[in-house]
Amino acid sequence: MSHLIDLTDHKFGRLFVLERFISNSARQEAVWLCECECGEKSLVLGSNLRSGHTKSCGCYRGEKSTECNTIHGHAKRNRASSEHTIWRGMITRCTNKNRDDYDRYGGRGIRVCGRWLNSFEAFLEDMGPRPTLRHSIDRIDVNGHYDPNNCQWALPGQQARNTRMRGDNTSGFRGVSWHKKHKKWTVTIGVNNKLIYIGYFESKEEAVIARKNAEIIYWTDKAIKAVND
Repeated sequence: MSHLIDLTDHKFGRLFVLERFISNSARQEAVWLCECECGEKSLVLGSNLRSGHTKSCGCYRGEKSTECNTIHGHAKRNRASSEHTIWRGMITRCTNKNRDDYDRYGGRGIRVCGRWLNSFEAFLEDMGPRPTLRHSIDRIDVNGHYDPNNCQWALPGQQARNTRMRGDNTSGFRGVSWHKKHKKWTVTIGVNNKLIYIGYFESKEEAVIARKNAEIIYWTDKAIKAVND
């Protein structure tokens, strides 16, 4: 039979051990009467005290749950608000090297300013509530950082206009490129991750005009919704 370790007068987490309680369990494990910092008393297995499995009468777990699920009014029914989700996503794509899109953000030097990195409240104060569920965070300068002077809530059409030009672009105009096989200028436009081909053109000037016309046609909220539907 193992030697009993006297836990009386010891403290484990928030629990202060008052005395041993005679256990009626079949295993005859040592059970201890404890008083929590909140004033509640409870019976706890000695093994749970020593392992750190039980640190309070249950008040600590309740406080942490409330803290996690109540983010200044931005969590309901255990679900974070869309603003809080966007804030977390902004940080992880700039800091988590395991993300698939890290190379487009943190991997190329995009950072979250210290004010936002350390405080969701500061982020919400600067950005304000998300206007609609179709709005998302948009960097005005796509090569700039996430900070109050470079970010806005934007609709898909606004974000599409603000995408970064491809590194292999030779025309100087987004969506206009030279097609070696056809020896013509080709024009494309992206709408919500869908690439639409506009056509081939003999001159770059014609291609640029076609691209600008396509932006007027496709980069409106109604047009974007129609493409999605």
